[in-house]
Amino acid sequence: MSTPAFADVPEGRMADANGLFNVITRLGMAAGITPGALAVRLGETLAGALVIAAAAFPYRVAFMIAAVTALAGLFDTLRLPGNAGDHFVART
Repeated sequence: MSTPAFADVPEGRMADANGLFNVITRLGMAAGITPGALAVRLGETLAGALVIAAAAFPYRVAFMIAAVTALAGLFDTLRLPGNAGDHFVART
């Protein structure tokens, strides 16, 4: 996963890029906990409002929200040109 992140980084700046990549990755993981907890809380609220007794319902709601969020990130890839990234992939 980090290979594309470092594709355009000169060798002399690789250590700095690696440190920045690790910090941003860890912050992203930590920041994902809050929306996940909020999604479970939303599921609990929906379960109460809809009178759904299933204990797993809040988690189903949270996973559906997480899936939609992940799929939304894929829309950026549709805008990429067909040769995006070819400059660092060896084609034989």
